[in-house]
Amino acid sequence: MRWFSALSVVMMVSVGCSDAKDEMGTDDVSDDTASVSDDTGGPGPDADSDADSDDTGNSDVDEDGDGFDASVDCDDQDASINPDAEEACDGLDNNCDGEVDEGFPSAAEYFPDADGDGYGDDAEMVVSCEPVDGLITQGGDCDDSNEEVNPLGIELCDGVDNNCDGEVDGDTAVDRNFYFLDADGDGYGITEGFTQACELPDGYAENDTDCDDENGEVYPGATEVCDDLDNNCDGVTDPPEAEDASTWYRDADSDTYGNADVTETSCWGSEGFVADSSDCDDTDPTINPDGTETCDGADENCDGTIDEGFDTETYYRDYDGDEYGDPSDSVIFCERPAGYVSDSSDCDDDNYWRNPGLPELCDEIDNDCDEIVDEEIEDVTYYPDADGDGFGDAAGEPYVACAPPSGYVVDSSDCDDGDDSVNPGEIESCNGVDDDCDGDLDEGLALETFFLDADLDGYGIPDETTEACAVPEGYSDLDTDCDDDESSTKPGAYEFCDEVDNDCDGEVDDDCGSSVILGAYESAVCEDTSGNLEQEGDRIRVNWNENGTWCNSDSYGFEVGDGDGGYYEAVFPGSPWQAFTVEWSADDTTFLHQGNYSGTSWT
Repeated sequence: MRWFSALSVVMMVSVGCSDAKDEMGTDDVSDDTASVSDDTGGPGPDADSDADSDDTGNSDVDEDGDGFDASVDCDDQDASINPDAEEACDGLDNNCDGEVDEGFPSAAEYFPDADGDGYGDDAEMVVSCEPVDGLITQGGDCDDSNEEVNPLGIELCDGVDNNCDGEVDGDTAVDRNFYFLDADGDGYGITEGFTQACELPDGYAENDTDCDDENGEVYPGATEVCDDLDNNCDGVTDPPEAEDASTWYRDADSDTYGNADVTETSCWGSEGFVADSSDCDDTDPTINPDGTETCDGADENCDGTIDEGFDTETYYRDYDGDEYGDPSDSVIFCERPAGYVSDSSDCDDDNYWRNPGLPELCDEIDNDCDEIVDEEIEDVTYYPDADGDGFGDAAGEPYVACAPPSGYVVDSSDCDDGDDSVNPGEIESCNGVDDDCDGDLDEGLALETFFLDADLDGYGIPDETTEACAVPEGYSDLDTDCDDDESSTKPGAYEFCDEVDNDCDGEVDDDCGSSVILGAYESAVCEDTSGNLEQEGDRIRVNWNENGTWCNSDSYGFEVGDGDGGYYEAVFPGSPWQAFTVEWSADDTTFLHQGNYSGTSWT
């Protein structure tokens, strides 16, 4: 620190050169010295001896020779500073009274401002009682070479203490970046935890795109795998693109075996897809690698072989129905399929009147397939074929000629000439008809057990059964009826409060009267003293209320609804007839009315 005062220098020189000599004589100086000597113990050898001994640290030593020892001198290295000195404007306590420059109110600190930013360099401060050219009174600049750096500077993230607060790139920097908490250390943070700083702090990330900050394997760009997690934070869990996604196969017939030609790639497989791809017919649940091979022309067990283990035969297409097959169109089956025959000698399978079994007729075609036309013509007996199936009726009026009249054939084996689906060429089916005219009904077909359904409600009883290949009339494939004389009593029926197990669940009147319709009646509040529902002759009147029943009193009809615009039943005069059941309660009694309503009458 420097102290600066021209006036002080002039005054000090003037006093030293004139006033001191004029006012102070030699005697005075001697007296002062003697006085000082007396104060230290008086003149004489003993006094000198004592003074010498104090040079080793005694507080009576006066190192600057100003007549004051260190006990009272506030700077014993400077003779101009002592209790008798005159205070000067120099930034020092000249008279050792504990005050600096007292009596000089204009003394101030001055600083150089090299960068002109209005703040000076503290390290170059001077104190002066008068303004000093080139210096300013405001210090605090921590870099006097940069006008952007001063106590009012804007703190930036630039490695500089711009505002001179002693902190570089501190919390007041205006261009701090946002950083986001990255608890799992995967380089991706979350919005919920963020801070601002000039540089990336530990435990933070430059982005807030993590979707699971507790799992370091989950972050944007991570490899998606099948683990019930959104590994790459794209909002999709276990997508088809997952690294370990599998190929799944369509299982249209729900037999747990899939179709290798219809696939999807996914983690877990959509509904209707399975991991297996070995089904050879995905339209039939009985055909799959676990299927049982039967003699039906199909590969039930998908081993690539049809009807293995069975005696098979080759059959030929008989398109014209003449019982002779086309040698170029064949199949191998255990049993003859419809439209096929064992013979393969037909020379024209589009013409009923050409096959090796026919005699030659006078019709200008090679009937007997010997490649000669109309040779050795004979008269033939023909039989009427009313249904046009190629098989004649033996009971019909025969016709003898060398050529057939229209509607006649040479065959007479049809057992029903009024049905073209019944003839010796047909395959027996489960219909109670002798389809193939062999004298037996439904022979060779699998039989099932069916149960007598006397009340025709769709449910039979287990005590009376029959075997058939299809449900016979008056029977059911279900045996769960508990009363086969009452059609309203069956599994799933509504339970009425009538001391009957209407729904066949083994309990009588359980939850009876719980229908929405009955509930609406019971909750009705009507001004009509007759109650919710009253019978008027052959009609039933329902009084309206907000809980769900509505009455059209003008026509004495009614509708029953849920009180919210939906109606379960509607009956009114002039409507088409319909079956209707009404149950209601009055005076702790439950009433039941069943019947058909037509016009204005209950029947």
